[in-house]
Amino acid sequence: MTPHKKRSCPLTRRLAEDMLIRNLAEATIDAYTYHVRCFADFIGKPLDAATCEDVRTFQLHLIRERKLAYSSFNQAVCALRFLYTHTIRVRWPVTMVPYGKRPKTLPTVLGRDEVDRLIRCTANLKHRTFLMTLYSAGLRFSEAAGLTIHDIDSARMQIRVVSGNSCGDRHCPGCSGGKRRDFSERAAGLLIDGVDHFQVVFTLPEEISALALANRQEIAGVLFSSAWKALKKTITAEQGYDPAALMVLHTWNQKLQSHWHVHALVPGGGPAFSGGGWKQAVAPPLESYSDDRPHLVDAINLRRSFRKFAIARLKRLRKAGKLSYGGSLERLRSDEAWEEMIERIESQQWVSYIEPPPSEVSRPEHVVRYLTRYLTGGPISDHRILAADDREVTFLAREGTRVGGEREQVPVTLKTAEFVRRWCLHIQPDQLTKTRTWGGWSNTRLAS
Repeated sequence: MTPHKKRSCPLTRRLAEDMLIRNLAEATIDAYTYHVRCFADFIGKPLDAATCEDVRTFQLHLIRERKLAYSSFNQAVCALRFLYTHTIRVRWPVTMVPYGKRPKTLPTVLGRDEVDRLIRCTANLKHRTFLMTLYSAGLRFSEAAGLTIHDIDSARMQIRVVSGNSCGDRHCPGCSGGKRRDFSERAAGLLIDGVDHFQVVFTLPEEISALALANRQEIAGVLFSSAWKALKKTITAEQGYDPAALMVLHTWNQKLQSHWHVHALVPGGGPAFSGGGWKQAVAPPLESYSDDRPHLVDAINLRRSFRKFAIARLKRLRKAGKLSYGGSLERLRSDEAWEEMIERIESQQWVSYIEPPPSEVSRPEHVVRYLTRYLTGGPISDHRILAADDREVTFLAREGTRVGGEREQVPVTLKTAEFVRRWCLHIQPDQLTKTRTWGGWSNTRLAS
C-alpha cells in the first residue's frame, strides 16, 4: 500500500482522488499528500479554514527551519496550489502562493591538464579510447557504449548516435518512444471485446488548413470539437446509444503539405439511451442499403454535420477577434473576402469518411498502432526517404484524387530547403494536445 492510501483524513483522500482523476503518478500523489499533511499539522486547524497568510507562514517555516532545497520547496508549493485549486475552493487567490527561484550554479569544468591526467590514469588502450570518445564528443555513458564501428565516419570526423536519451521534444525523430508506448497501451485498454471499432477521418478544406498555420490552437479546437459534435449528433440520432471516441490530430498529407485532419477510433456500440443495456450499431432497414459490412452511421449526414459545426465555430472565432491573418491570408481581414471564403467552403463537399472495422487479418489494435505511429517524431518515417543530400531530398508518397490517396507510392523530389520548410510546418506548440478522448472514453467518464 502506497503512503497516500494510508492517510485517514477525508480531505487528503479527496486530494489523492482528484490527482488520480488527472492521471498523475503514484509518486506525485504520495509527495503532494505528504506536504499537505505537513501543512495541516503546522497550522493546527482544518485545511478548508486556512488563509493565504497561513500558507505564507508555512513557506517561511520550510525555508528558515526545515531548510528545504529548492526542488522540495516548490513541490510543497505545487501541492498546496493543487489542493486549493481543485480540491478545496477558497476565496483568496491561489496564484498569490509564490514558487521559489531556481538557484543558478556554474558547472564543474575540468582544465585540459586535468582531463589529460584523468584519461592517462587508464592503462588499457580500449578503455582509454572509450573515455576519450566519451569526453571529446560529450556523450552519455549509454550513448558511447552503444556505438559500433559503422557509427564512426573517420573521413568526415563525425559520430552517429542512434539511441541517445530522449531530448523531450515530441517532434524529434529519435525520441519519445516511451510516450508512444504509453499512449498505445492506454488506447488499447479502451477497446471493447466483441464490439466493432470504426476509424472515422475528418478533414478540413484547404482554405482552413492554410488558416491553421497562423491559428494552430484555434483551428485544432475547431477540428476536434466539430468532429466530435458531428459524431455525437449523428450516432445519437441514428443509433440511439451513448457514443465514445479517441481522436488523433494529423496536419500533413503524404507530400508533407498542410492538410489538417483527425483520425477518430469509434466503437460501434454503447449504452442505450432508452431501455438501458448495451446497443450495437446496426444498418438502417432500407432497400437501398445493400452493403453487408458493419455500419456506423450515414456518411453523408455525418459529413454535413461536421461542415455545419466547423463553419459555425469559425464564425464565432472571427466575431470574437481570435483569428490571426498574415501573408497570403491578409486579405481575409476584409469582411467581403471572409464571406466569399465562407460561401466557397459551404458549397464544397467536405471530406469525412468511415473505414469499416478491421478484417479478420487485422485487429483494432492495429488501428491503435497506426494512430500511435505519428504521435511523435515528425510527419515522415525514415523508410520513406530514398535519398537526401545538400541539394535535394527524394521520398515516397501516395498521390491521386481518391480519398486518402492511391495505394501505390511514387518518388517525390524536393529541394532540401523546401523539404525542411514543409517538415517544419508540422511543429506544433507545446500547449497543443494532439490526442483527445470524448464521450464514454473521456477522462471524466472513465474516472466515474
